[in-house]
Amino acid sequence: MSRYFKKLQALLMASALTLSLAACGSNTQTGQTTEEGTETMETAAVDTADGEKVTLKIFANYTSEDEKAQMDYAISEMKKIMPNVDTEIEPTPQDNNAKLKTYFATGSLPDIYVVSTADIETAVNSNNAVQLDEYIDKLNIRDQLTPTGQALLEQQDGHTWGIIGANTNFAVIYVNKAVFDQVGAKIPENYEEFLEAGEQLKENGITPLGIWLKETWPPLQLFDMFALTESEDGIAGLDVDGTAKASDPAYMNAAAKIQELCNKGLISKDAFATDYDSAVADFKSGKTAMLVCGNWMAQEFGDSMEDVTILLPYALANASEAEAVKESGVMSGGGFPVGYAVAANSEHKDIAAEYAVQFALKNIEARIVLTGEFNTMLTQTFTPEKQPNAVVTELSEAVAQTKHFSIMGWGFDSSKIQTDLGSEVQKLFTGDYAPEDFAKNVDAVLEKNRQ
Repeated sequence: MSRYFKKLQALLMASALTLSLAACGSNTQTGQTTEEGTETMETAAVDTADGEKVTLKIFANYTSEDEKAQMDYAISEMKKIMPNVDTEIEPTPQDNNAKLKTYFATGSLPDIYVVSTADIETAVNSNNAVQLDEYIDKLNIRDQLTPTGQALLEQQDGHTWGIIGANTNFAVIYVNKAVFDQVGAKIPENYEEFLEAGEQLKENGITPLGIWLKETWPPLQLFDMFALTESEDGIAGLDVDGTAKASDPAYMNAAAKIQELCNKGLISKDAFATDYDSAVADFKSGKTAMLVCGNWMAQEFGDSMEDVTILLPYALANASEAEAVKESGVMSGGGFPVGYAVAANSEHKDIAAEYAVQFALKNIEARIVLTGEFNTMLTQTFTPEKQPNAVVTELSEAVAQTKHFSIMGWGFDSSKIQTDLGSEVQKLFTGDYAPEDFAKNVDAVLEKNRQ
């Protein structure tokens, strides 16, 4: 099990419980406001040396409308803090971090870049990251974070190399109830019902389960959901500090179920050519009835669609085990969220570092204010522009009742295991990759990288 996962699970559950219940208990995200409206984090105004104008390049997620809104909010807030700093955004492609790896290899990174846990390991080992400890201390960042957020500051060698830029993420299967009602299908509560509903949907020309395979984390997340029905560690058990093997029954059965879904045509083979935006659009239009995705889409789906609900891992468990899995309170996701690092090759290291550690927190604030997303990272409270809708409330209640988390598909400690496992899981979606071969190849990866 991931060392971050072990350390954070209790803290994460405490933060999620307290803050999620706060979100569900009223029409506002929080109870602390000002006369002017939304309360923002206290941050010290910092100017560049001698009033120098500086442009920082940021490599970050900036493709979908929600990503753009979040980044634009954070950049606007940072103008109030560091007015002499301008930014130039380079959107990250959906390429399984291929471009970031090229940047690591060449040492020519943008000033600030988006990172996950595995990215941090690679960034530090390739001497491409600035240690952020002194900037966190200087700007009192620690005091602005919950215990969960503070724990995430301790990374490689006990130092901070990437600053948290998102609340803890979770994954669910979103369900378009209107589409289910249209074909007379039952919302599944176990795997057998999932297959039955899938067949009904397929017979009516609707793809049952939407997913995009241009990235490896969505297939890893679905694999995690299946594995969680038999092992509370999920994919976290296959990380560098984990003790599980892919040949263990939980993971073999997860592989077999994914293969079955594909062979029955319940997941379209077009998924290999599908990206995030297309998958979301297909779900919204009713072309797909369900979608594997993260908590960040809860507000948007709840606002823009007629009737949406969520499925948790128990809905993928065998009928004889589903109730026990539900009672166990497992949820896919958790662990280290996305954050930001500063390039060692930056011409403006100090300015970039002071910007990054505050910009990251403004990104978290943006999600809370713009979407009503529940807050697991910041001590400050906010009034969202959008009040939590029914889907957000349902997700918040589920998080509040969760007893065990795994990790997101980008949250492994080992970049090598994350990359190779993701590649192996992707192959399962062809429907032709035998679970026995999958287990053999993954176990070889684990043996090599756990030594």
